[in-house]
Amino acid sequence: MGLKFYMDYNSFTSKIKTELEKQFDSSHKVVISTTLKNNDVQLDTILIQKEGSYISPNLYLEYYYEQYCEGASIEEVVEDMLVAYAEATKQEPALKLQSTDFSQCMSKIYYRLVNYEKNSSFLSKVPYVRYHDLAIVFYFLVEEQASGIQSFCINSHLCEKWEMTAKELYDIAKINTQNMFPAKLSNLADVLTQYPNIGEFGDMEHTLQKIRETDNADMEGPFSIYVLTNKIGVNGAAVILYPDVLRKIAESFQSDLYLLPSSIHEFLILPKKDFKTEELEAMVQEVNRTQVMSEEVLSQRVYSYNRKKHCVE
Repeated sequence: MGLKFYMDYNSFTSKIKTELEKQFDSSHKVVISTTLKNNDVQLDTILIQKEGSYISPNLYLEYYYEQYCEGASIEEVVEDMLVAYAEATKQEPALKLQSTDFSQCMSKIYYRLVNYEKNSSFLSKVPYVRYHDLAIVFYFLVEEQASGIQSFCINSHLCEKWEMTAKELYDIAKINTQNMFPAKLSNLADVLTQYPNIGEFGDMEHTLQKIRETDNADMEGPFSIYVLTNKIGVNGAAVILYPDVLRKIAESFQSDLYLLPSSIHEFLILPKKDFKTEELEAMVQEVNRTQVMSEEVLSQRVYSYNRKKHCVE
């Protein structure tokens, strides 16, 4: 049985671009570009740009090169790309941003949480509000579908056009975000045992009631750890900014809280008992290093919620 020789990454990207160009007429352009992801992670992408369309999904080349090195043929990789492109473009969003008039846009502005130090390039181009070692950034929701959401980041140019400050955007997003993406709180044990039926859990008030009914003596191990995110489980770490969410959880536990940043998508919440902050931070850092993709790391720190002061520290 002969050995299979794989082309290097640069040769692969060039070959893929050539093969994709054969699949489209002159109304399409195939472009290799670099996309700046969260935490200033840069990924090579192929964009298939159709004349007259503003949708051009990012097809990440590193991912497809990994497929190729694991045995997929060039033909199979190209076919996968075509399927991904077709899925992303088969339905133009119902809402097209024809106008950037602020009065028409303000109801769709929401926020996300990202790491401050790891996003220096990104934050130099967008309005943001500092929050401990994190930054609150702002997005415009184009459309929400069962398969996910379509949105774009509000950059400094658009913010200046609107004559808005970052603080003013925050005041608007503070109201919108919790209405658009309500908080979801789930017991970690339920999440681990019921995955992938995670959507069945997380009603905030129902979970708080269960916490209130649980004897403090039972609040040990995974039963005392809760996953806090939003209804779609994407960029849900920002839920800790929602007014009253942490207050209600702390009141239900009758305890201050530890907040462990699991990723940009969620926090782990547990009552502040006999834990050492250093040990919890070591755990967060180990999970970030081994389990979380670089572009999804939120922080290496552990936070606490003080229920007397009603603040995150």
